[in-house]
Amino acid sequence: MYKYFIGLVALAIIAAGLYFYPQRTDAPETTTKTPDSQITKEPSYQWVFTDESTDDIMPQTRVSLAIDTQEYVIGIYTGTCSEIDSDLLPNEKSKVVCWYAGGGNEIGIFDEDGTTVVKVGDLDEGSAEIAGFRGNFKTVLEL
Repeated sequence: MYKYFIGLVALAIIAAGLYFYPQRTDAPETTTKTPDSQITKEPSYQWVFTDESTDDIMPQTRVSLAIDTQEYVIGIYTGTCSEIDSDLLPNEKSKVVCWYAGGGNEIGIFDEDGTTVVKVGDLDEGSAEIAGFRGNFKTVLEL
């Protein structure tokens, strides 16, 4: 009989402990870390502009693309160049517009069939009679 009494007291203590012990709601999430060797790092693209003008009449800009630690000269373009993050074409990741006197060039980074390429196209603002133009893109660099 003494054994039953001890068993009931032990059971009562366990039940009281479960009842009064606060439940943890802030338990940490279980996460799995992917090894760094399995993570594909997106390269860091940075446009670089250098004034190459030889006179005060027509601006010339050298456009380069720095990718991580490597820099590629894309070319020298007439006009003032700047990066523009709006109105990207399908598969275009980044673009630069070089503009002077109603026309210029667009230089863009594109994803094409798993390959990243730099293309240069023509821009023209058009007129009242003729619509503006954006096209004739040609690949100048495969990354």
